[in-house]
Amino acid sequence: MSGALRLSGSSSGYIELQSEAAASSSTLTIPNSGFGRILQSKTTSKKDDFSTTSTSAVVIPGLTQAITPSHASNKILVTVTIGAFGTSSGDYFGYFKIAKESSVISGALADADGSREVCTSAQRNTANHVASTVSMQYEDTAGGTSSITYAAYVEVESGATLRINSNGNDTNQSNYPRTISTITVQEIAV
Repeated sequence: MSGALRLSGSSSGYIELQSEAAASSSTLTIPNSGFGRILQSKTTSKKDDFSTTSTSAVVIPGLTQAITPSHASNKILVTVTIGAFGTSSGDYFGYFKIAKESSVISGALADADGSREVCTSAQRNTANHVASTVSMQYEDTAGGTSSITYAAYVEVESGATLRINSNGNDTNQSNYPRTISTITVQEIAV
Protein backbone atom coordinates (compact mmCIF):
# COMPACT_ATOMS: atom_id res chain seq x y z
CA MET A 1 0.00 0.00 0.00
CA SER A 2 2.71 2.49 -0.87
CA GLY A 3 1.39 6.07 -0.79
CA ALA A 4 -1.92 5.05 0.83
CA LEU A 5 -3.32 5.13 4.33
CA ARG A 6 -5.93 2.52 5.25
CA LEU A 7 -8.24 3.06 8.23
CA SER A 8 -10.09 -0.11 9.21
CA GLY A 9 -13.55 -0.11 10.76
CA SER A 10 -14.24 -1.74 14.12
CA SER A 11 -16.30 -4.57 12.63
CA SER A 12 -15.81 -4.52 8.86
CA GLY A 13 -14.78 -2.32 5.96
CA TYR A 14 -12.15 0.36 5.64
CA ILE A 15 -11.39 3.78 4.21
CA GLU A 16 -8.27 4.25 2.14
CA LEU A 17 -6.73 7.68 1.50
CA GLN A 18 -4.87 7.72 -1.81
CA SER A 19 -3.93 11.41 -1.86
CA GLU A 20 -0.85 13.10 -0.56
CA ALA A 21 -1.95 12.36 2.99
CA ALA A 22 0.73 11.89 5.60
CA ALA A 23 0.48 10.12 8.93
CA SER A 24 2.66 9.88 11.99
CA SER A 25 1.96 8.00 15.19
CA SER A 26 -0.63 10.56 16.39
CA THR A 27 -1.38 12.97 13.52
CA LEU A 28 -3.10 12.58 10.18
CA THR A 29 -2.59 15.44 7.73
CA ILE A 30 -4.81 15.63 4.65
CA PRO A 31 -4.08 18.28 2.02
CA ASN A 32 -6.68 21.05 1.69
CA SER A 33 -8.86 20.08 -1.25
CA GLY A 34 -10.76 23.39 -1.17
CA PHE A 35 -14.19 21.74 -0.94
CA GLY A 36 -16.50 23.87 1.18
CA ARG A 37 -14.07 26.77 1.38
CA ILE A 38 -15.41 30.31 1.01
CA LEU A 39 -13.54 31.66 -2.00
CA GLN A 40 -15.00 35.17 -1.91
CA SER A 41 -17.56 37.12 0.05
CA LYS A 42 -19.25 40.39 -0.95
CA THR A 43 -21.69 42.49 1.07
CA THR A 44 -23.84 45.53 0.44
CA SER A 45 -25.51 47.45 3.25
CA LYS A 46 -28.63 49.57 2.76
CA LYS A 47 -28.65 52.34 5.35
CA ASP A 48 -31.55 54.47 4.11
CA ASP A 49 -35.26 53.75 4.16
CA PHE A 50 -37.57 52.60 1.37
CA SER A 51 -41.34 52.31 1.11
CA THR A 52 -43.65 50.57 -1.34
CA THR A 53 -47.33 49.79 -1.86
CA SER A 54 -46.59 47.22 -4.58
CA THR A 55 -48.56 43.98 -4.38
CA SER A 56 -46.10 42.32 -6.76
CA ALA A 57 -42.42 41.75 -6.08
CA VAL A 58 -40.15 44.78 -6.55
CA VAL A 59 -36.43 45.14 -5.89
CA ILE A 60 -35.43 46.85 -2.68
CA PRO A 61 -33.21 49.63 -4.05
CA GLY A 62 -29.62 49.36 -2.82
CA LEU A 63 -30.06 45.77 -1.65
CA THR A 64 -28.30 44.11 -4.59
CA GLN A 65 -24.88 42.49 -4.83
CA ALA A 66 -22.88 41.20 -7.80
CA ILE A 67 -20.34 38.38 -7.72
CA THR A 68 -18.17 36.81 -10.45
CA PRO A 69 -17.74 33.09 -9.72
CA SER A 70 -14.39 31.42 -10.41
CA HIS A 71 -15.98 28.11 -11.45
CA ALA A 72 -19.43 27.31 -12.89
CA SER A 73 -20.09 24.38 -10.53
CA ASN A 74 -19.36 26.34 -7.34
CA LYS A 75 -22.18 27.31 -5.03
CA ILE A 76 -23.29 30.86 -4.24
CA LEU A 77 -24.70 31.37 -0.76
CA VAL A 78 -27.04 34.37 -0.63
CA THR A 79 -27.91 35.81 2.79
CA VAL A 80 -30.32 38.72 3.24
CA THR A 81 -31.10 40.40 6.54
CA ILE A 82 -33.76 43.09 6.75
CA GLY A 83 -32.91 45.06 9.89
CA ALA A 84 -36.50 46.23 10.32
CA PHE A 85 -39.66 46.56 8.32
CA GLY A 86 -43.12 47.74 9.16
CA THR A 87 -46.51 48.33 7.56
CA SER A 88 -48.54 51.54 7.68
CA SER A 89 -51.57 49.71 9.04
CA GLY A 90 -51.77 46.73 11.37
CA ASP A 91 -52.34 43.14 10.26
CA TYR A 92 -50.69 43.29 6.84
CA PHE A 93 -48.13 40.83 5.47
CA GLY A 94 -44.78 41.70 3.95
CA TYR A 95 -43.52 39.05 1.49
CA PHE A 96 -39.79 38.75 0.80
CA LYS A 97 -38.00 37.00 -2.08
CA ILE A 98 -34.48 36.49 -3.45
CA ALA A 99 -33.77 37.28 -7.11
CA LYS A 100 -30.97 36.49 -9.54
CA GLU A 101 -30.45 38.71 -12.58
CA SER A 102 -33.76 40.53 -11.96
CA SER A 103 -35.86 37.36 -11.74
CA VAL A 104 -37.13 35.84 -8.52
CA ILE A 105 -35.40 32.47 -7.98
CA SER A 106 -38.10 29.79 -8.14
CA GLY A 107 -35.97 27.43 -6.04
CA ALA A 108 -35.98 30.01 -3.24
CA LEU A 109 -39.80 29.95 -3.07
CA ALA A 110 -42.18 27.59 -1.31
CA ASP A 111 -44.23 25.17 -3.40
CA ALA A 112 -47.45 26.61 -4.77
CA ASP A 113 -50.47 25.74 -2.62
CA GLY A 114 -53.84 27.11 -3.67
CA SER A 115 -53.97 30.91 -3.79
CA ARG A 116 -51.33 31.40 -1.07
CA GLU A 117 -48.50 33.87 -1.75
CA VAL A 118 -45.30 31.88 -2.33
CA CYS A 119 -42.20 33.59 -1.02
CA THR A 120 -38.85 33.02 0.68
CA SER A 121 -39.92 34.67 3.93
CA ALA A 122 -42.96 36.54 5.26
CA GLN A 123 -44.02 38.39 8.35
CA ARG A 124 -47.29 39.98 9.45
CA ASN A 125 -47.06 43.01 11.69
CA THR A 126 -49.92 43.63 14.10
CA ALA A 127 -49.69 47.44 14.29
CA ASN A 128 -48.02 50.32 12.46
CA HIS A 129 -45.55 50.96 15.29
CA VAL A 130 -44.20 47.36 15.11
CA ALA A 131 -40.82 46.70 13.48
CA SER A 132 -39.89 43.14 12.46
CA THR A 133 -36.63 41.60 11.31
CA VAL A 134 -36.46 39.19 8.36
CA SER A 135 -33.60 36.86 7.41
CA MET A 136 -33.39 34.77 4.25
CA GLN A 137 -30.75 32.41 2.93
CA TYR A 138 -30.50 30.43 -0.30
CA GLU A 139 -27.76 28.32 -1.88
CA ASP A 140 -27.59 28.70 -5.66
CA THR A 141 -25.32 27.11 -8.26
CA ALA A 142 -23.12 29.63 -10.07
CA GLY A 143 -23.85 28.14 -13.51
CA GLY A 144 -21.08 30.14 -15.19
CA THR A 145 -18.15 32.47 -14.60
CA SER A 146 -19.78 35.74 -15.62
CA SER A 147 -20.93 38.34 -13.12
CA ILE A 148 -24.23 37.47 -11.38
CA THR A 149 -26.33 40.04 -9.52
CA TYR A 150 -28.52 38.91 -6.62
CA ALA A 151 -31.16 41.10 -4.99
CA ALA A 152 -33.80 41.23 -2.28
CA TYR A 153 -37.39 41.75 -3.44
CA VAL A 154 -40.45 42.69 -1.42
CA GLU A 155 -44.20 43.09 -1.82
CA VAL A 156 -46.95 44.00 0.60
CA GLU A 157 -50.48 42.79 1.14
CA SER A 158 -52.99 45.09 -0.58
CA GLY A 159 -54.06 48.10 1.48
CA ALA A 160 -50.82 49.04 3.23
CA THR A 161 -47.48 50.76 2.71
CA LEU A 162 -44.45 48.67 3.66
CA ARG A 163 -41.31 50.42 4.91
CA ILE A 164 -37.80 48.97 4.98
CA ASN A 165 -35.34 49.96 7.75
CA SER A 166 -38.04 51.49 9.95
CA ASN A 167 -41.34 50.66 11.59
CA GLY A 168 -44.65 51.15 9.80
CA ASN A 169 -45.52 54.72 10.68
CA ASP A 170 -41.92 56.03 10.65
CA THR A 171 -42.65 58.79 13.14
CA ASN A 172 -39.57 60.79 14.15
CA GLN A 173 -39.34 59.87 17.82
CA SER A 174 -36.48 58.52 19.90
CA ASN A 175 -37.90 55.05 20.58
CA TYR A 176 -38.57 54.21 16.88
CA PRO A 177 -35.82 52.48 14.90
CA ARG A 178 -33.82 53.28 11.80
CA THR A 179 -31.79 50.18 10.86
CA ILE A 180 -29.58 48.81 8.12
CA SER A 181 -30.28 45.84 5.87
CA THR A 182 -27.64 43.69 4.18
CA ILE A 183 -27.18 41.25 1.34
CA THR A 184 -24.12 38.99 1.34
CA VAL A 185 -23.11 36.64 -1.48
CA GLN A 186 -20.37 34.05 -0.97
CA GLU A 187 -18.77 31.72 -3.49
CA ILE A 188 -18.23 28.26 -1.99
CA ALA A 189 -15.89 25.73 -3.61
CA VAL A 190 -17.30 22.32 -4.54
